[in-house]
Amino acid sequence: TRFTTMGLYAFALVAALFVVQTSAIDYPYCASPNDLQPTVNASLQLQMVQIIFRHGDRTMLNRWPNDHSVWYCNLTDDMYPSKSSEATTESFDRIFKKKYMDNREVLPGNCLFGQLTGIGYDQHIALGNQLRRLYVDTYQFISSEYSSDEVWIRTGDSPRCVDSAMAQLIGLYPTMNGGSSLPVVDVYTIDSVQDNLSPNTVLCPALATLGAELVQQPAFVSFDNSFAPLKAQLRQLLANNPNASITWGGMMDALSALTCHNMSYPAGVTMDMLLQAYKINQWEYNYLLQNVTYSSYSIGTLYVEMLDRMTSLAAGTPQPKYLMYSAHDTSVAPFLAGLGLYTGEWPPYAAHAELELWSDTGKANWFVQAKPYGQAALIKGCSSVMCPIKEFAAIVASLTPTPVACHGPALAPAHHTTPVHLDPVGHAHATATTSRRA
Repeated sequence: TRFTTMGLYAFALVAALFVVQTSAIDYPYCASPNDLQPTVNASLQLQMVQIIFRHGDRTMLNRWPNDHSVWYCNLTDDMYPSKSSEATTESFDRIFKKKYMDNREVLPGNCLFGQLTGIGYDQHIALGNQLRRLYVDTYQFISSEYSSDEVWIRTGDSPRCVDSAMAQLIGLYPTMNGGSSLPVVDVYTIDSVQDNLSPNTVLCPALATLGAELVQQPAFVSFDNSFAPLKAQLRQLLANNPNASITWGGMMDALSALTCHNMSYPAGVTMDMLLQAYKINQWEYNYLLQNVTYSSYSIGTLYVEMLDRMTSLAAGTPQPKYLMYSAHDTSVAPFLAGLGLYTGEWPPYAAHAELELWSDTGKANWFVQAKPYGQAALIKGCSSVMCPIKEFAAIVASLTPTPVACHGPALAPAHHTTPVHLDPVGHAHATATTSRRA
């Protein structure tokens, strides 16, 4: 995916002028806490930053019969098809605007399910501004002007992830100088069937098997059954059917979307019911994530890709300095859980975590620092917050699922990357074991 600076500013202008959603109430799901703290260590130098984040505020993913909310989304993408896949600037005589027709969508209004809202756009503008203050102003780590040599962007292949990445880049670089032409920013993505930026049961079928086993364990079943009356009550209030196939996650999602926009609940639903659904769904997802294998199957190959970026730089191969990964809550949560950094709180809109690569001045010793929500934290298995890269590489190796583990001996793909092998500086000679089916 590529977009132009003109598209960026049209995107920004529309959001600024036509945001109609009301501000969110104080509910933890609605917005991420952001307090990015600098690291003060005169003996170390920052060499690379990789940030994974959840998209911003969005519309609901499901709608139930008794929900009468109406959604109007005035955040649009301006675009132009181009055959110049390698061009760094473009000159256009027009820009196209993609617009959804009023009251022709499943949601009343003009929004899609899961569409980024003006609030979500603003959340990533704000996050981009904060990241600029830290990595441009404080550290002077990346240039004040955008450079494709320094910044690399990858996003899940859904509009809300792509738009969130664009918004965050606008916040990170409020202006771009392209002269008479428009700078082109490359945004990389992968077909969702093959994407390992989020848990993918096609790439790792064992994830689905393990998940099904975990939810049948006595502790999980007992916990879920203890809230059966509330589940039936909410199903009745949402869909007029106490046996409707609405999960705790589905209830939490729909009611959270209404809450974050100060919209009315279906008759009989209360904020207390939402908070209970939120806590129940959170507990059940945490039950899965506390299983290290579940986190490994969910996100393990992404760790390897991130490590490979770091160790390639340490070995002398040029790399981008600042890498962005725009994803989902179900990406951020297992990413943190595998590293022992997940607190159990559901990743809110615009949740983020950074992996920073540091070295001493002679580049003889390299370190990885994890910063969930911008706060330095100790990775499980590391001897210090500034984790020696060889220790981090060993942790990643332990979290990397093999093709046989994901597919079973009979189904393991014939073509896949080999397990991680480390040289003296911890360089991963193999990249991610992202198995591909024929």
